[in-house]
Amino acid sequence: MQRKQGSSMEDKKEQSAVLWNRFLMLTQEMQKFIGQDDVDMFLSLLEQRITLQKEIEKLGTTGFEKSEAGQVIGKKIMVLCTDIQCRSQIWLNRAKGQERKVNAYGSLGYGNNHAGYNFNVYK
Repeated sequence: MQRKQGSSMEDKKEQSAVLWNRFLMLTQEMQKFIGQDDVDMFLSLLEQRITLQKEIEKLGTTGFEKSEAGQVIGKKIMVLCTDIQCRSQIWLNRAKGQERKVNAYGSLGYGNNHAGYNFNVYK
């Protein structure tokens, strides 16, 4: 059985649904790994999601986005992205705090331990 000419738009809509579901799944995984402070995995997932986003943009508007299922996925993604953004900011602030501590110890001479060399009894 041959497909009708007009079914091309329906195929794009189905493909869009698949891509948006993958996008949601990657976003959920990103949330999980940022919560576990696994930044390497988070960044890997982010790269995958960026690639997927380019595929979605290339596909264009298919009507799935305005469908009930599309709206549900869109709302879930927005909630997850807000949470990820908050968690990312917390992680960034923590990392900056740790960097300030390291720099503070370094300015006191603990970083290179030049002052401690004078007290090394095993030299």
